Amino acid sequence: MVLIAYLKVRLVFLDFMELRTAPLALRLSVEAWATLVCGAVIALYWSGLARYPASV
Repeated sequence: MVLIAYLKVRLVFLDFMELRTAPLALRLSVEAWATLVCGAVIALYWSGLARYPASV
């Protein structure tokens, strides 16, 4: 689910905010921000699973 959200964020950034035609430095900084946020969300989710495993 997080990866789908990441792809949707990229779509909004590139198409609706017109970053496809933006200067390279701006586009790279936005791409890096989105990737770091996605990675942080996944890392926090996995660390929570390791700390609090689901008891079925």
